Amino acid sequence: MSDEVHRIHKIPFSKISGLLNIRQKIVNVYPDHVNKMVIVETEKLSRKVDTVVIEVKNNYLDIRKMTAAEYNQRPYEPHVADKLKALLDDAERDAMLHSLQHTIRHTEIQLDHEESPQLREQSEQFLSHARRALSKLTDGV
Repeated sequence: MSDEVHRIHKIPFSKISGLLNIRQKIVNVYPDHVNKMVIVETEKLSRKVDTVVIEVKNNYLDIRKMTAAEYNQRPYEPHVADKLKALLDDAERDAMLHSLQHTIRHTEIQLDHEESPQLREQSEQFLSHARRALSKLTDGV
């Protein structure tokens, strides 16, 4: 692969919102878990609109290339924030976020004084899940 033929795009996982539209012919797409990036190789001179669907699963990336027609046939999958907007009004969402933040702070304080290794591990696991949930809720809102 020479630079005259291919161009490499490096997109950090944190910048991925689900879809990438690249206006060049895509040669290869793969995740780089070490550097936490998606690598997209394209032909430098060939123009073609491809849609790359990138879904972040629990512990891996699901990366697929599809045409615009294929993408348009997919059912609408609302984002987490869209689902919350449908279920809760603004005051209820704010109350839920405040409650989650309060619970995280309380658990962090409790974790500092915890002696039992088993309870400490449970608290750390709970904190991990709670922080991930808070991150998902605040990113989309």
